[in-house]
Amino acid sequence: RSKKKTRSDNQDQELLVAGLPAVNTVMTRRLLKHFGSPLALFNATETELRNVEGVGPLKAKRIRRILEKTYERSILDDGDD
Repeated sequence: RSKKKTRSDNQDQELLVAGLPAVNTVMTRRLLKHFGSPLALFNATETELRNVEGVGPLKAKRIRRILEKTYERSILDDGDD
């Protein structure tokens, strides 16, 4: 039997950060290298985000907006909650 490969912590962190808007694999790694952890990245201000190569004012604003926005409702919800 073959064993199912499990993801490493680094891969899980990359997957988490890659879900942010306008963040590709290269940007994911830059952000994680700069901030050291997803938590530090998620707590970063727009100004701090802009200190990362490739993050301009619009990208920094989009990242902060999505991290701060209150979750409303998924389009996948069927209304049974």
